[in-house]
Amino acid sequence: MRYAKSIYRGGAIIDAIACDYSSSRSLGLVCPFCSEPVFYRAGSKYQREGTTVERAALFSHYQGDDDHACELRAIRKEGQDYITKLEAEAKGQRLELYNRHAWALIRKKLKSLPKFFDVAEKAFGDRYVQQQVKAIRQYLFTDLEEVVLEGLEAYDRLVDRRTGILPKDRFFTDLEIISDLMIVNLEDKPLQKKIIEELIRFLATPKAKWLVAKLTVMSLTQLAVYLSGQITEQGASKEIINAIAGHIKQSYDHKDFMGQILQTLAIVNWMQLFTELESRNELKSGK
Repeated sequence: MRYAKSIYRGGAIIDAIACDYSSSRSLGLVCPFCSEPVFYRAGSKYQREGTTVERAALFSHYQGDDDHACELRAIRKEGQDYITKLEAEAKGQRLELYNRHAWALIRKKLKSLPKFFDVAEKAFGDRYVQQQVKAIRQYLFTDLEEVVLEGLEAYDRLVDRRTGILPKDRFFTDLEIISDLMIVNLEDKPLQKKIIEELIRFLATPKAKWLVAKLTVMSLTQLAVYLSGQITEQGASKEIINAIAGHIKQSYDHKDFMGQILQTLAIVNWMQLFTELESRNELKSGK
């Protein structure tokens, strides 16, 4: 069969085309119909009557499991509808996990930056911060597809820079935060991008208003700390952040701050979130 379910990735439906021989173990792949473990079988090419026939990669049950019955279900319309339903349920579970855990994981990966959150928030003032939160939420509402595309492109650019070098026009102050990106397996790349897209779309929902507010403060802080480092060798301090807050208000807008949020979402290793939750038995695998 072409699809399997990952019990380590929030029940995500996995396409065999995007897998290799290590995927079954690393993703915890099971049959979406009977929940028994499955293994990957690579695609192949062979000659038949002078024509090259290509056989696609697929998943198979281990010996003794009823592979034939599940395969029949997979090719029928009701089986395909069932897989679509499973993916919708899994997505709902992941959105709830993002709401509960995303900010904690992001904050943990920002190293020393959070100690400046309160300083930056006071420097910019509550009124300005709330204005930017409102502008970002409106931007997500009116131009969501554009924002999603920008977020996915941000991830692709960072994956291409596996040496850890960031574009000079970005505002990161602690290059160690990209260390998680370095250990994202290539087989996880499609899932990582799916999670980033889901997160961006989640930010556009009313339920995520609190998270947008947190990320807005984070973005303002990142920019303030970055510019502080450009001004003085001593780096960020309460006095310097207070001094440059006015400059940032004049020179940057909500789209700049949204771009910084997208960069941060691209850098976090979201695979780690599901691994940690699975280890704490917080995922409903369906097994």
